[in-house]
Amino acid sequence: MALDVDRHLEAQLRLLRFTSVLGTSFGTEDFSQFLHALVKMQRPEVVVELGTAAGPCALSMALAAEMNGRGHVYSVDDFELLRGNADALPAVLDALVLAGFGRIEAATPREYFDAVAAALGVDQRLTITERHIDLEDPAHFDDYPFAGQQVDLLFSDFRHGGTDVVEILTHFLPRMAPSSSVFIDSVPSSLASFLVVERLVSILNRGRTPEAFRKRWTPAQVADVAGRELRVVHLIEDKVRRQNGCVWIRSDPLDVYPPGWRG
Repeated sequence: MALDVDRHLEAQLRLLRFTSVLGTSFGTEDFSQFLHALVKMQRPEVVVELGTAAGPCALSMALAAEMNGRGHVYSVDDFELLRGNADALPAVLDALVLAGFGRIEAATPREYFDAVAAALGVDQRLTITERHIDLEDPAHFDDYPFAGQQVDLLFSDFRHGGTDVVEILTHFLPRMAPSSSVFIDSVPSSLASFLVVERLVSILNRGRTPEAFRKRWTPAQVADVAGRELRVVHLIEDKVRRQNGCVWIRSDPLDVYPPGWRG
């Protein structure tokens, strides 16, 4: 046990060095720690992230899963951020050295993610899929590694418009476990996205299904989502930057007892 504690503490310290540099660059230096703590507390089995960027949130959640001894993080990205600019990946690697994380040898984004995951000891808890996400394809997520599993936690951080929010929820609400969490980045700082989320959740909590959802969901999926209560929390950072918040949509089965009741 002592060896595991020492190993996990060392990994946490390295992760903090990682997020202090790369998390700041993407505005997730604090939110990655929030997700780490949430995964530690709620012990989800299946975690999905849309938009890996340089990996602060994916790695934070994967380390929490490793510390729990259960769960897996599936992150999806087309690597365009690291591949589109020849200087991007070398800059990331140099930043990790300066932060005290250590030197990572990598010539491609895939090599980079594999090396960082191995350095933190989370390579068995993290699967990164290189793929361009197509929200307009109704079957797009049907052949992903997490397909067929109920998702306990979703963090979407790649598109944030009102229509994007509708598409993300269309794809994932039926895939979510009865007790689960959906996080969509930047919604609180976009009036259109904010209003879309509030209206959709209001409609669903009245036992009705918006037409945009009904067109793609099976009757069983409509009934499943109708049997849940959705709650919205807008997590807003008191920081001056363009994207400074995230919406949290919490799902739980309709019941007279609170979630986690052990009476």
